[in-house]
Amino acid sequence: MSRRRSPDISIGVPRSPSDVVGHRRERMDRDGTNSEPVTARGPLDLRIVLGLVGLLVFLLGTALFALWARSSAAHATPSSSEIGALAALCGVLSLLAFEDLVLMVSRRARERCRRRREE
Repeated sequence: MSRRRSPDISIGVPRSPSDVVGHRRERMDRDGTNSEPVTARGPLDLRIVLGLVGLLVFLLGTALFALWARSSAAHATPSSSEIGALAALCGVLSLLAFEDLVLMVSRRARERCRRRREE
């Protein structure tokens, strides 16, 4: 029984060394020009908008679940402690969304300051 070897399709494809962590190199377009940025950045404004929406949803959820837990009867289903746990979970998620917003806004401010220094 002979083993057939598949053709090596990676011949001519540049590979980075496996021991290099965080190595970046310029990417080439199909035309061979270096028009793509080395460190591509996602749309920060859209991320800020989504963070604001998430913050508002979780704050609203915290308030509504807290009011529902307060007004629920003693032996109601779901119990007031379960609803309170949902309110606490929404509160924690709103804190995380707020922290993410603070980090994104400070990142945008640093980038604007850096651009002004370069000009």
